[in-house]
Amino acid sequence: MYYFRHSRLAYIAPLFLMSSCYPAYRTIEPYGLVEVYDNQGQPLSGSKVYFKIKQYPYGDLYSHNFRITDWSGQATFDGLYEWRIDSLMLHGKFYYDLDICVEKEGYANYVQSFNSVLDLDDKVHVNLKSGKAYSCFEQSEAR
Repeated sequence: MYYFRHSRLAYIAPLFLMSSCYPAYRTIEPYGLVEVYDNQGQPLSGSKVYFKIKQYPYGDLYSHNFRITDWSGQATFDGLYEWRIDSLMLHGKFYYDLDICVEKEGYANYVQSFNSVLDLDDKVHVNLKSGKAYSCFEQSEAR
């Protein structure tokens, strides 16, 4: 009987450990430098650069930050890093994806998607082309 109790524990313990919570230091919003230029390679000041972060597996909008480019056409995102409590569940752990959208009056929007916030290089170079501008926020609602 003593052996039987310990063998049940051997089966139950891994199940308990797999569904337990653990602390994890996560990149929620990555550091990023976005450089915005027109067709002739001139920097575009006053462009709005959006970082839209979605949390999966549920697809909820987690964060929606924007910066306005300076005189050199650059917008800097400092990054957001947090300790989170993750758990091992059937759906897996939480992860965050990133959409970058750049808008400027008189120019067509630029949109780029990343499957993970970790896929973003430190610097993103954007060339805007002349065209109809629309709100990046409206564009994200239409998806």
